[in-house]
Amino acid sequence: MYIYKISRQDLTFVNTSDTPKVDTLFINGLRTGDAVLLKEIYSRFFSGIKQMIQTNAGSLDDAKDIFQDALMIIYRQALRPDFTLTVAFYTYLYSVCRKLWLKQLRNRSTKGEVEITETMDIMEEGLLEAITRNEQYKLYQDNFRKLGDDCQKLLRLFMEDRSVKELMALLGYSSESYTKKRKFQCKEKLISLIKEDSRYRDLY
Repeated sequence: MYIYKISRQDLTFVNTSDTPKVDTLFINGLRTGDAVLLKEIYSRFFSGIKQMIQTNAGSLDDAKDIFQDALMIIYRQALRPDFTLTVAFYTYLYSVCRKLWLKQLRNRSTKGEVEITETMDIMEEGLLEAITRNEQYKLYQDNFRKLGDDCQKLLRLFMEDRSVKELMALLGYSSESYTKKRKFQCKEKLISLIKEDSRYRDLY
């Protein structure tokens, strides 16, 4: 096995049999967004995920999307102060990808034989919760982008805890009452879009 010492431009390889240290390095790389370690994660592990998905009714693009979503889920999990990796990094990554892909296959109502087994429950409770949160976030983001530019800007400022007076000044609205009305309209439009999305029932 190898463990990596990060230099400014590349990685230096040092012999070690301590797999947990390597796995911790990958987790820390996700936490910090280290480009070199992220590249190494893709280099080492993407091919295995791609094979699993392509042999189970998926495409290369599906594999790329699932891999990216899985890394985002693990990243969010890793930011939690109580997070502890109790299995090998690749085992956890594979488990997240497998569950994401199974869920997508069910949503697609794919017919035919699917060979992914459900025998292994890796950090199950926290993992399922993280997957759901990630899908809820994607649902929100996808529908937020359907709003007009004016509503997007207003809601972004609103989420920054801007006051009504600040919103009015920044957006050039004529009065506080119109600003409140417009904020309500934009929020209701977003809620409506989310509830009309076919994914909503599965997630709430």
